[in-house]
Amino acid sequence: MNIDQLKTVLREIITKTDLTPCVVGHLGVGKTAAIIQVAEEIDFTYPSLRLGQMEVGDLIGIPYRIEDEMHWSRPSW
Repeated sequence: MNIDQLKTVLREIITKTDLTPCVVGHLGVGKTAAIIQVAEEIDFTYPSLRLGQMEVGDLIGIPYRIEDEMHWSRPSW
């Protein structure tokens, strides 16, 4: 997949679904630049999440319990 194809797929996913895309690839090929360009084109707020620098709680929230049930507080982003 090239950058133009990535931008087309991202635009479709972001505007027509409630899915969160996860873009994976080699360093320096333009993943972040493509995402930022698409976000600006469709006036979408882009929260940059670097999975290599995050803990599990950063993604799914902090666990808490109500009686015998486990819940997860949602991250602020």
